[in-house]
Amino acid sequence: MLREVDRPNTTRSVIVDKILRSSDGSSAKLIQIIKREGIATIESGRYEVGCESIFCLSTQIGCGMGCQFCRSTEPYEFYPGKPQRILRNLSTQEIVDQAFNTFDDVPPPQESAGIVFSYMGMGEPFANLRAVKDSIRQLGAKYPKSRVTLSTIAFNTVGIRELADEVASGMYPTPVKLHVSLHSPSDEQRQQLIPYASSISETLDGAEYYAKTTNTVVKLNYVLVAGFNNDKADAEKLGALLEKRRGLVLKISDLNSNDNKSVVQPEEADRFESWLKELKVETCRFSGRGKDINAGCGELVKGKRNL
Repeated sequence: MLREVDRPNTTRSVIVDKILRSSDGSSAKLIQIIKREGIATIESGRYEVGCESIFCLSTQIGCGMGCQFCRSTEPYEFYPGKPQRILRNLSTQEIVDQAFNTFDDVPPPQESAGIVFSYMGMGEPFANLRAVKDSIRQLGAKYPKSRVTLSTIAFNTVGIRELADEVASGMYPTPVKLHVSLHSPSDEQRQQLIPYASSISETLDGAEYYAKTTNTVVKLNYVLVAGFNNDKADAEKLGALLEKRRGLVLKISDLNSNDNKSVVQPEEADRFESWLKELKVETCRFSGRGKDINAGCGELVKGKRNL
């Protein structure tokens, strides 16, 4: 059952405009950023998965990466008659306040083992890396038992390597894991989905460097799109790409879309994963949450919305 709760809540840098609650226990916060550009609205999400509370944080107002399956990149008229994909980066305080000030029931710091701060909301974290790094330090200092996950399309592989070196040297108080967008075994095909990403070889080199340097597993995001990247030939190409790579896991997920023709059916996803397993590709499956309030992956939007 979907509930929408009006709940004004003034904080230091953000105002919670609405809280949307999903039947699966997830919630989405429509957050107003009031600055010189006027009022802009971003979204953050909270998702309960097992014993974990995952706080999905935004890093930009909008997103300029142009990923074809993500609503955050849709043009929005911040200024009348001037549609833009992105208005600006969020400040460190604006990122931190999404967690500190907009979720009243965050456990106390000593009980923060189940908290994951996930930089997978609106925006590309590696396009706002300084503020993202500072916010990780602040969140980790307050919640030392928490974990952090960053997701990137890998347009900035130099930044990936720099972050890996910093994490390995102990510059952050909490573990920092990485998810990297892959979505296709073909550069040409991949550019159609995520036009600003680095080449596949450069992306995988950066991901493998992060895994080796930080001694963690890097997940490669792979959204299934029917008739585009989910046939046996795609699986075979992925097998060849990942055969000699170490520390990488292919994370298979569904497309969140109103276009049913593009959505892969569960039995098709099972078949695709079985092909990969035959090729010795390590995989995991991700099932999105918050879909009944349009708060699944790729569904967060910049403007106020009617549900």
